[in-house]
Amino acid sequence: MSGGKIGKHVNIQRTIDLTRFVSGAKGGGGGAGGGGYQYRLTSMVIHLGGSQHGGHYTAVAEASNGAMFEFDDASVSVCVRERERE
Repeated sequence: MSGGKIGKHVNIQRTIDLTRFVSGAKGGGGGAGGGGYQYRLTSMVIHLGGSQHGGHYTAVAEASNGAMFEFDDASVSVCVRERERE
C-alpha cells in the first residue's frame, strides 16, 4: 500500500476505554485499578516527513507533575496544549 501524506488534523483523546475490544470483558473489571480496560496517554512518538523512508522523529511525554514536554534531538521544551492557545 502506498500513498501520500495525510494532512488531516487528528484529535487525540487523553484517555481511551478498550473494554469493548477485549473478548469476554465486561465494564468495570480487568484493567488497572479494576476500572475496565481504560488507559491514559502519557507519551507518543511523532514522525515528521513525507514517507516512512525518511523524516524526523520527536516525542512528547508527560512528567510526574502533569506538565507535557517535547523532545527533539538535543532540545527539550514545554508543550502548550492546543486549547490553551485559543
